[in-house]
Parts: sequence; structure tokens; C-alpha cells
Amino acid sequence: MRDEVIDCLEGVGGQLERFVFEDGPPLDRDAVFVVNAPRQHSDLADRLGGTSFADGASR
Repeated sequence: MRDEVIDCLEGVGGQLERFVFEDGPPLDRDAVFVVNAPRQHSDLADRLGGTSFADGASR
């Protein structure tokens, strides 16, 4: 496991080839998995009478 800061992802034609770090050697990979945690960045739902979740998102 590496904990360096990622500078960029490199690849060709939409295919991931490697992670490039701010320091240290690149890491060759052909896939990455991420967790998307959407957050509400507007108070519009609250202004319209919506209910906010604990993380600030509205429903």
C-alpha cells in the first residue's frame, strides 16, 4: 500500500495505465475503484422546505 499524493493518472484512449505520484516511482495499473459520496453544496433544498441529512445532503 502506498500513501503518497497522486499527481495524475496516465493512460491512452480512456484506458488507465499508471498512477503518477508527486514523489516516488509511478505505479502501473489498469483499473481503479472509487467510492462516490455525493454531498449537497447548495442550500436550495433547505430553502424549499426539504429535510437535510446529517452529512449535509438534502432529500
